[in-house]
Amino acid sequence: MAKPENPQRREFYRMALETDIYYKPMDAPKEEEYRKLKTTDLSAGGFRCRSEIKLEEGEFLNCMLIAGYEALPVTARILKSLPDAGNPDLYDTRAIFYELDDQIRDRVVKYIFSKQRQAQSKLHKKKF
Repeated sequence: MAKPENPQRREFYRMALETDIYYKPMDAPKEEEYRKLKTTDLSAGGFRCRSEIKLEEGEFLNCMLIAGYEALPVTARILKSLPDAGNPDLYDTRAIFYELDDQIRDRVVKYIFSKQRQAQSKLHKKKF
């Protein structure tokens, strides 16, 4: 039996999913407004998005993750923010959730799986 060529090292299931995240730097003044990002994929461990602003590697963000009808408070740490290969005006940004409360993580997981079930249901309906 052959070994897999590219083993997955993720702790959580990741799904291609667009959802809104409102954020501001952790050290921003309280009166500073939240900015909006749209994820390209999401897991209970973090997210990936494209943004017009280059976020600094290691920067911490106060975020509100929009999961259905809920706004979940999360702290994220930027892992990478590189120029997007398909669009030089955007940055491909990856972030992990930092010290995420178990209850919030469970709600993120439930949201992702509900979106997966919806996608599978639509796919199943198209087959018949």
